[in-house]
Amino acid sequence: MARLRRLSLGPVGPAALHRVLRDHLGVSLPRHVLLRIRGVTRGNVFHAMEIARVLASRTDSLAPNEALPVPVPLRKLVAQRVATLPERTREALLAASALARPTVELVQAVNRKWQGGSVLEPAERAELITLDGDRLRFTHPLIASALYAGTTPDGRRELHGRLAQVVADVEERARHVALSAVGLSETVAAVLDDAAVAARARGAPAAAAELYELAGGSTPAHRPEARRRRRIDAAECHFMAGDLGRARLLLEEIVAECPTGLERARVLHLLGEVRYHDDSFPEAARLLRLALAEAGEDLAIRVTIERDLAYVTHTHQDMAVAAAHARAALEAAEEHGEPGPLAEAMASVAITEFLLGQGFNERQMQRALALEDVTRSVSAPMRPSVIHGMLMFLSGRPRPAHASLERLRGRLVERGDETALPFVVFMLAFEACARGDVRDAERYAAEGLEAAATEETDVLRAHLLTASAVVDAYLGRTETARSAAEEAVALFDGVGCPRWAAWPRSVLGFLHLSNDDPSAAVRTLSPLITSLTVPGSTELVIAPFPPDAVEALVAVGDLRTAESALECFERRGALEDRPWALATSRRCRGLLLAARGDLHGGLAALEQALVAHERLPHPVDLARTLLVLGGLQRRANRRREARRTLERALAIFGEVGAEQWARRTRAELTRLGSQRPGGSALTPREEQVARWAATGATNREIAAALLVSPKTVEANLARAYRKLGIRSRAQLGALMTERQRADQGDT
Repeated sequence: MARLRRLSLGPVGPAALHRVLRDHLGVSLPRHVLLRIRGVTRGNVFHAMEIARVLASRTDSLAPNEALPVPVPLRKLVAQRVATLPERTREALLAASALARPTVELVQAVNRKWQGGSVLEPAERAELITLDGDRLRFTHPLIASALYAGTTPDGRRELHGRLAQVVADVEERARHVALSAVGLSETVAAVLDDAAVAARARGAPAAAAELYELAGGSTPAHRPEARRRRRIDAAECHFMAGDLGRARLLLEEIVAECPTGLERARVLHLLGEVRYHDDSFPEAARLLRLALAEAGEDLAIRVTIERDLAYVTHTHQDMAVAAAHARAALEAAEEHGEPGPLAEAMASVAITEFLLGQGFNERQMQRALALEDVTRSVSAPMRPSVIHGMLMFLSGRPRPAHASLERLRGRLVERGDETALPFVVFMLAFEACARGDVRDAERYAAEGLEAAATEETDVLRAHLLTASAVVDAYLGRTETARSAAEEAVALFDGVGCPRWAAWPRSVLGFLHLSNDDPSAAVRTLSPLITSLTVPGSTELVIAPFPPDAVEALVAVGDLRTAESALECFERRGALEDRPWALATSRRCRGLLLAARGDLHGGLAALEQALVAHERLPHPVDLARTLLVLGGLQRRANRRREARRTLERALAIFGEVGAEQWARRTRAELTRLGSQRPGGSALTPREEQVARWAATGATNREIAAALLVSPKTVEANLARAYRKLGIRSRAQLGALMTERQRADQGDT
């Protein structure tokens, strides 16, 4: 018995449940159905699989107002337990099963005969329910579902009619009104419509979508415009809630019956949005152009369509056309005068101009942020807050980018915007990698994949797989990074998004280079080099591959191709004053000059690269430049400088967790001779102080341990920092860890 270990398994989340049903039953349920199953089963996998089996056997889809099917064996089991209860207790339990948040007071209000504390006591003794003050809970939600499923349709309608008279919540009352109605009724539809508006306002798009669908289904046939409008609103809310499949199904049904004009333009526009979030940028572009043709002179819808066309066209690498659409959106927005659409159009112009090399118009971007309507239903790539964060990131300011995107992330969580949230988390992952916090990036990438797991959209999955691949590549997880990057490439190619496909291809090239396989890196990255002549191709978010491509080409001896690629990259980086392009192109120039025998010129170029790095808080790129510089210093017989440079690179790689690059740096240090990394740089006293400081001890604690004054500790630590080329205790800790590894390797 001593070896027995008990594990308590909790409820699974939506993403895990989705994977279980897909892998074991071959069932991929719509997001809204999956969430309902998880709620009613409390995440119990066995019960969820039983319900999913019943749904999979059906030929029709689950209606918005339809209860989830309960497996017959469970219904029989619950019926047997309930059959022994008094009749009025059974009726009271049925009423409770139909309530969203049952209480003793609400149940008793349904029937005056049930008033008094005794009606529910038999059910509590039978362990079917628990009572906590006035609150009533079924011991398992499936008991409520089985009770409800065992009632006749007429009995349910009669029950919902009574419940509609006693509940106070607007949304719940609307559902009971709908479920009690017979036939179509504009009165019922209007009640549901009002409830949907309330649900949407409180940040519950999934609930709003269900209510809008119920409203559309309750609308009489002689009011087709009202019916279509409610179904369009339902599709928009499904889209916000991340259920793109349901949104697309509704919109494709509506567009087939929709007349020409503004209403059709709205449907085509929404369908275009769904398609570029889901599976096809070319199809989205086609739908958006059709929508623009239907929009006529209506400025409000023209703004949003032109704005979206700017984004979709940009993904096809046609930046000039994208910029034209962005300017058209801004002209229409200025004439229209609404602050929210105007802010989005201004942000669209700002990002397209930036990517065309026309600079970061901060004044215009700040105005867009001031005008932004954060309550508007807007796709993530169109939001001024997202664009501002992206521009801050691209212009070499990851920390302000982080603050901007985190604020937006909080707002999206509050509003329940499941479609926009993973895209913002994707941007946060890249921002964290840029500032060297790879563990933070790993958390964001995992959060994004979890949030998007139930949506199964190719576009979103490709973005998040790319973020995950970047994190794994930085941390030296070669196989998982390669797998994620290859899948992302296939998905981006499949949805017709070649510009974004450059990212995971770049990750594959980086992986080869990290593993010291430049030939494989050249094979992977060479097809991308031709894109360097395209305006906007120097940006980190658009083309992170040029430095790796040039470094790989130099390593394999193809200096002519390396020169050609580098000239394009250097020219655009200097023209657009991009810190990342300036720093990394100077590093590449140093490599190329050294390969041609100009060691002095190479060292000078690398010193210029270090100056450019001061504008760019990208520690991994800085450490890579230091690694190249240290290697050239060694070749120039500047061994002491080389050791300091390489030890600084090693400390940064160690702090970030970039083990593959740390390994390469240790190999370069080994070429300096038998002396262990960092050995001669410090005096014995500096060595003692540095080792103590690396453990996290304070200056006062170190002084007490070494029997010296705190000022002596401070002076020795300052000299150690200067000699090792580091600035923080975190870097010191990483460097001391590397030294310990070196010591162990020597013994």
